[in-house]
Amino acid sequence: MTVKNKINIGVIGFGTIGASVVKLLLGRRRLFRERTGIDLNLVAVCDKDLRSKRDVRVPKKMLYRDANKVINNPDIDVIVELIGGVHPAKEIVMKALTSGKHVVTANKLLLAAEGEAIFKKAQAMDREIFFEASVAGGVPIINSIRKGLAANTFSSIMGILNGTSNYILSHVQRGC
Repeated sequence: MTVKNKINIGVIGFGTIGASVVKLLLGRRRLFRERTGIDLNLVAVCDKDLRSKRDVRVPKKMLYRDANKVINNPDIDVIVELIGGVHPAKEIVMKALTSGKHVVTANKLLLAAEGEAIFKKAQAMDREIFFEASVAGGVPIINSIRKGLAANTFSSIMGILNGTSNYILSHVQRGC
């Protein structure tokens, strides 16, 4: 398969979730490219703590402590915000949008507290906020509702799914 597009990614937040995302982006880059024709290229990883041990090796030239250096990097197309909480996550997301970046977040609290302002900013900047990882334990439902079921009207969707149940189900599936 030929590569149609290359997307340069900056990850901000290198804790448990961030390290897992970085590990997937680095370890499965070829697989993603083969399956989608899109090269997901990790360019930068940012965290205030770069000394803690993680289950992934990242080249030192890709590591940053200052989120602004990642946000303002003209080579980065997408910022993945994985720091959690409302502040400074909101400021990072807003700066990323202002800088012309698309944003991916798994931050439920941020979207619950500041979602309206963030989505308005994204619309004004003609950028996307991808937040499927923050909904229903990462079950791929948002894209299905937005695009596949666009003609339908929903009054509500209910379920109990969270990261803990997702973790448990993953381990049950693997037989751990």
